[in-house]
Amino acid sequence: MSICECGREWHGLSEAHCGACHQHFRSVSGFDVHRVFEPGFEGNWDTRRCLTLAEMETGRRKTGKPWLVCIEAKHGPQWVTHRRENMPPELVRLSKAPRKVRGTM
Repeated sequence: MSICECGREWHGLSEAHCGACHQHFRSVSGFDVHRVFEPGFEGNWDTRRCLTLAEMETGRRKTGKPWLVCIEAKHGPQWVTHRRENMPPELVRLSKAPRKVRGTM
């Protein structure tokens, strides 16, 4: 179990908690999505910042789907990437994206 100074607890090895903004992510890839470069400083890792809550709530892919979705989890809210395998079953049913299964056409 891990605990942050903000009081957030988590148990999953693949989860990520941001020590800067204290948002919690179901995966490291979700954490990476929320860290962005300042314009003009792309590639300089020291200039990355956290997306604001508004940016995370409204950020969209070219397909119109959100980059991140906030869900209520056992130990509190967490952000998940909008990929079916990262979403809880109740949200997968709401997703309109067809699921790709290996070995099928």
